Amino acid sequence: MEGNKHNNNIYNIEKYDSFMLKKYNVDIAPIRDITALGSITLYGLFLLLFLSVQEYKLVLLLIFGLAISYIISISIRLIYFKNRPNKQKHNNWIERLDASSFPSIHASRIVFVAMVFIFKFNSVYTTLFWILVSLLVMYSRYHLKKHDWIDLSAGALLGILTYWLSTLIF
Repeated sequence: MEGNKHNNNIYNIEKYDSFMLKKYNVDIAPIRDITALGSITLYGLFLLLFLSVQEYKLVLLLIFGLAISYIISISIRLIYFKNRPNKQKHNNWIERLDASSFPSIHASRIVFVAMVFIFKFNSVYTTLFWILVSLLVMYSRYHLKKHDWIDLSAGALLGILTYWLSTLIF
């Protein structure tokens, strides 16, 4: 009985959100676009860009950081499963890894990239830009109900830790 009450509350919240988006004519597409800034696709484009300008040390730093971030995130998700705010169904362990929200890999990636750019270009404008981009990506993940603030904070912390580990090696 209690489970149905919880599911009805989730349904009502989603129904309310949908109503509010329509009422105020809010399009969710820009939020999805912002979330893409923390995607593996954009990360790959950065790798290709730095390869094309022969910044091999930076490419290795990005690859190492990505690998460390994924190894730590997947290890945590294998041991500790936490449902996303909008629960995802899963039928096998790979889907279960994707359905787990802790820590946020998007947050980890964008904070790691932000740290790389902030320390590479060492400018106030670069710093402000990447802090803003990081916060926007994390907010978009929260708004899309992929993560809560704990997941995002852990992902951001992982991005900082990954950058620190990467600089010890590179």
